[in-house]
Amino acid sequence: MLGQSAAEGLFDLLGQKPLVRDAEPEEGTEVELEPSLRFEGVNFSYPGGRKPAHRDLSIEIKAGERIGIVGPSGCGKSSIVRLALRLYDPDSGRVSLGGKDLRSLSFAQIRGHFAVVHQDTYLFHGTAEENIRFGKPDATPDELEAAARAANAHEFIARLPQGYGTVIGERGVRLSGGQRQRI
Repeated sequence: MLGQSAAEGLFDLLGQKPLVRDAEPEEGTEVELEPSLRFEGVNFSYPGGRKPAHRDLSIEIKAGERIGIVGPSGCGKSSIVRLALRLYDPDSGRVSLGGKDLRSLSFAQIRGHFAVVHQDTYLFHGTAEENIRFGKPDATPDELEAAARAANAHEFIARLPQGYGTVIGERGVRLSGGQRQRI
């Protein structure tokens, strides 16, 4: 009985339809998008949520601009990132990347423009190199070092006992919080 109940729960989960469907990229057209992001009158509530995460959110981030989004826990900071990555679609309004509505772009086109550093990091038991390579498994050694330098991680990695070959432990326990985030 327990096994059947568990199996039914799994089959229900596997039978669920995704909330957001990937757009088919237009055949033969690789769209070059300007790195700008715009939220226009966005209203959004999480499925089953009791209150809206955003009401009439309108912001524009132009190419080259750097912004910080701050506020108390639960005010919708992470929701903005989830909408920008198209993990969810807004209930109304529009989110656009380079002037194109996210709903017309494939997940690959959208997510190729973003790098997200989560507050909680997820590193695996392995070397610093293996954890960095997780982002691009076929990276050359030069690309690997360039990524580490861009994240301001190369200097401390080079000082580790075996450099990039140093095992950093499960969840990066041998590193500081800032070092984990940079990797």
